[in-house]
Parts: sequence; structure tokens; C-alpha cells
Amino acid sequence: MANLEVTKALIAKKRDMDTPQSIQVTASTTNIRSGVLDLTWQNVEADGSCTEPFATAKIIYGDAKQWLSAWSPMSHLIQSRIESLERLAVEGQANRLSRNLAYTLFASNLVDYADKYRGMQSVVMNELEAFAEVKLTEKPDSGTYAVPPYYIDSVAHLAGFIMNCSDSIDTKNNYCVTSGWKSMRFAEPMTPGARYRSYVKMIPTKEDPAVFLGDVYILKAEDNSIVGMVGGIHFRRFPRILLNRFFSAPEPTKASGQQAKPQPAKAAPKPVAPAPAPKPVAQKAMPAPKAQDFDNQSSSSLESTPPGTPLLAASANTSSTSVNVIAAPATKGGNGIMDKALDIIANETGIDLADLEDDADFANLGIDSLMSLVLVEKFQKELDVKVNGSLFLDYPTIGDLREWLEKYYG
Repeated sequence: MANLEVTKALIAKKRDMDTPQSIQVTASTTNIRSGVLDLTWQNVEADGSCTEPFATAKIIYGDAKQWLSAWSPMSHLIQSRIESLERLAVEGQANRLSRNLAYTLFASNLVDYADKYRGMQSVVMNELEAFAEVKLTEKPDSGTYAVPPYYIDSVAHLAGFIMNCSDSIDTKNNYCVTSGWKSMRFAEPMTPGARYRSYVKMIPTKEDPAVFLGDVYILKAEDNSIVGMVGGIHFRRFPRILLNRFFSAPEPTKASGQQAKPQPAKAAPKPVAPAPAPKPVAQKAMPAPKAQDFDNQSSSSLESTPPGTPLLAASANTSSTSVNVIAAPATKGGNGIMDKALDIIANETGIDLADLEDDADFANLGIDSLMSLVLVEKFQKELDVKVNGSLFLDYPTIGDLREWLEKYYG
């Protein structure tokens, strides 16, 4: 299974459980003899129509003997790295975790797994390099699979474990998710109760230090031969404050636009420079970060997610450390809602307050769609401003934002 790319999270509904939540998986090929199938995953709407694909991949029919032959020269190198990690653990320089401790840590930081998915019996981890002793469950369910998903997770989720549980990652303020891999191959069938070793080393990419790549090797425990591999698995680091926003259950679609907070009659605020009317989204698009950063959620499913919706898989601590900043210049006012908003923008982006003038455009300030989501969450938590993910599209300049905030929250 090659070139898996996931652009949106697929989340189970929490409400109206009697109504099916359907997805459609389509396999197609332009040449039936090519040995290659194109796969797409789509959500199915209530009227039977399908949304844009939220994931794509290819199935390539290969030769398992060729894979085993190609992997064979790598076996002794992977085994030497495993032995090195063992020595570091004996010397107290690497962390050794039992099955229960590893999955307890996994659950507290990101996701809780059902028992049949908990194949790692122990983990030895040093920074972003680790190996695990794995035993597959002896009680598989009645499904019919080429490779059961709980076997795949058991031998491969070591990569996700170290990205979310390593002491070299700031897991208090960040979390990591995978949006795909280059190839996933298993050269031999996996059987109940079988034992394996998994090894991986994750490396930050030069292009983007928030993106990590690695190869997960799966070795047979009895002879250390490589029998499977997840190559080029891709993880991206996100601010933990966005965890619930990305992984909240879908809700019925609500009307778009910001939710105005009713205000009692009060004295007119101090006059400010006239601000231009909000521009239509089509005229000003936020520059998107690199591919596979889940940006498209900011203007679709994420807008309908109410603040504070609990995460389905596991609860997470989304607290973040506050930073003291220099007070805004006198020309920007006192301690009003806009001044606090400007402080948040300056803290999160590193932009000098002096550059946050009314005619400054958020896109030109480098506030991309991912950063805009962080700022929206900060506004909601710290200012009690009820907004959705399109705030900086609807109000693309500092002046636009000032006019809206002072009108409804001033």
C-alpha cells in the first residue's frame, strides 16, 4: 500500500448513533494488467452523494520474495542499532518501558488503545530512536483481512509512540499525527501470537522542522530477519491547543460567519480610524502551509465544532504556558479587548506590536491557516470571544479585526 495521503481526520459521530455514518472506498485502475490500483476514501452524505476524498493511496501488487531479498542486507544493520539501544538501557541512558507503562503514557498523551491493539510488550527508547518487542494478540476477531488492523498497529505504531511520548519532544505543548506513508509492505502473513521486533528512528526534515520522517522495520523475533516495513512514515507536529479542534466529533452544519456576542447599550467607544469592509474570502486567501497539514479543516468541519468539545479517543491536557510581554504602545489604547488580542497575536507569532497597525494584512504578516487556528483558540480561551476558524479570512486586516471586536466585544 503506497503513497497514502490523509488530508482530513475521519472521526466517529457521538450523537444520533442510530443514523449510519457511511464512507465509500473506491478502487480503480486504467489498466487491469498494470498491477496498480488507485484508492480514494470519501464521506457519504445523507442524500447519498460523496464529498471530496479525505484520503488517497495506491495498491501495488508486488513480489514478496523480491522484498525479502532487498531487505536482507539491512537486517544486520537494524540488529546492531537494537543492540546499541539495549546497551544504552543497561547504562541508564535509554528509557525502558513495560507494556502497561508504555500504553498508559500513550493514552495520557494522545490515544487509548483497545487491548488487541496493544502488541508492544516492551519499549526501549532513546530520543527519537526506539525498538519494541511485539506479540500479536492470540484472540483475533471474526473479520476477514489481508492483515488485521490491530496487527498493523501493534508492529507499526512505535513511530507514533516515540513522536508523542519521547522526552525529546515538547509533548506538553505539542502533539504529532501521521498523514501517511510512502509504502507499507508485509512479505509474510501475520499469525495470532506471533512475536516480532519493531525498530524506527524518526528524523526532522530540513524543509520543515515540524515534519518528521522515518522507516519502521518489522523483524521476526526468532531470527531477526526483516519481514515487513512501513517506509517514509510522515508525522507533523501541531500545537496541542488545536487537538480538540482537529479531533472533535462531527456535528450538524451551522450557519457560517462569526457568532456576535450581544452587548447592552453603552456609551460610544472612542473613535478609531475607518476600517475597510471585510473582503470576501474569494478575494483574499490565506497562504496554506505545506501539504498534509490538515488546513482544509479550518473552513469546513472545524467551523461547526463548538469550543470545548471533548476528544473521542482520549482526553488531553491542552494547557499552555503564558508569556509576559511588553505592554502595547499608548497609541493602541489601554487594556481593551483589541489590545489583549494584539498581545496574543504578538506572543504567538513573534511579530513586534509596532508592526500590528490597522492597515497590516494578516497574510502579509505570515499568519498562515495553521497559525490562524492557534490564534482563534487563544481568543476563545483567553478573551472568551466566540469565533470560528475563518476569522482571519472574514477580517483580513488588523483594522477589520479591530472594527469587529470593538463592535461586539468592546
